[in-house]
Amino acid sequence: SQEVDTFVLVFDFGNGEITSSTLNYETGQSLLEALRKTSLQIKTENYPLLGAIVKNINGFENNTDGKYWQYWINGRYAEIGISSYIIKPSDLIEWKFIK
Repeated sequence: SQEVDTFVLVFDFGNGEITSSTLNYETGQSLLEALRKTSLQIKTENYPLLGAIVKNINGFENNTDGKYWQYWINGRYAEIGISSYIIKPSDLIEWKFIK
């Protein structure tokens, strides 16, 4: 049997609710494309210099109580837009709704 490479998306809603999904790795797939394959309702907005950013996940809207959606790749704060980041096999991508 052939092994399938995967990566993990974790979503921490900042209220004790945490969900995670293990998805199959696809060569050249951006984080934006991967987010669209989850069962979550995700709203994004495009910015000319940054690319797409997440504005809302499952009703948790940026700038609610000073909290924003931010993400980490393999434990490091991401400094790249979700449309520019190309997923690698075994990535751990953590989304946190925090101040």
